[in-house]
Amino acid sequence: MTRNRQIAEFMLKKIEEFGHKPYDVSYGNGYFFFDYGEDSVVHFRLKGLWKHWKFGMWIFSEYLDKEENKDEYPFVEVFAQYDTQIDKFKPSRSNLCVGYKASEWDETAENNGLYLWELENMLKMMKVHPLICYDGFCGEYPGYTSQRFMWNFIRYESAEYLRVIKKTVMTAIYLPYTKLKIFFAKRNKCVKNIELYNFEKENPGWSTSYLYEVKITFAEDSTDEKEIKWLNRWFKKENYGKYDYYKNVISLDSLHREGLKGTYGYVGGKHE
Repeated sequence: MTRNRQIAEFMLKKIEEFGHKPYDVSYGNGYFFFDYGEDSVVHFRLKGLWKHWKFGMWIFSEYLDKEENKDEYPFVEVFAQYDTQIDKFKPSRSNLCVGYKASEWDETAENNGLYLWELENMLKMMKVHPLICYDGFCGEYPGYTSQRFMWNFIRYESAEYLRVIKKTVMTAIYLPYTKLKIFFAKRNKCVKNIELYNFEKENPGWSTSYLYEVKITFAEDSTDEKEIKWLNRWFKKENYGKYDYYKNVISLDSLHREGLKGTYGYVGGKHE
């Protein structure tokens, strides 16, 4: 068992002692393209709270072995976000977050030296005041506010519900339409290959400004003129099926040609 997992299991055990049994626990090695080490990233949910609260735990056990700067960065952080409001699922983007420094950890002491009252209080806050936590007005010293928490919850969740409906409708229209276009468009001699890349399937837990990307590889003997003519016929726009302010079902983000390094696009009819 890795040291990261040992720390994670200790934290999960303490959370269960606070009255919230963890479930759907999964372990990972990093965040998107960044590798933080085996079992360094944990995702889970807790019974006794709203089911849409998603929890994360980031662990950097190597900080425990450093003699200097043990108070500089937390070696373990526990955070939570509401499913529909997740943009980037990490501690720095979470209002609900507690962390512990390496200087606080002592494997010979009771509770390994950690005083987990902040974590316990965060969970109590989420149970007793879920609407306040949903609105991000949480923490030890929140100050004063005139916000109407119930109204904000209804407003934001209604907007999310409508966004999901629009996303479903736009996907039902533009996905088969794009597949049909690809079927005919790839027959042109200037085209080597066209791939319809499913971003959410290939990058679980992540989101970007599109659901699918049309990845086009032109033949080695293709020219700018041929490509522009082909694009004007089949893909005149860079994005199709807008369902949110900056989100689309289909995107043509970059082009590639055999024999050339990297990708490119056309601006003002010019290759760049």
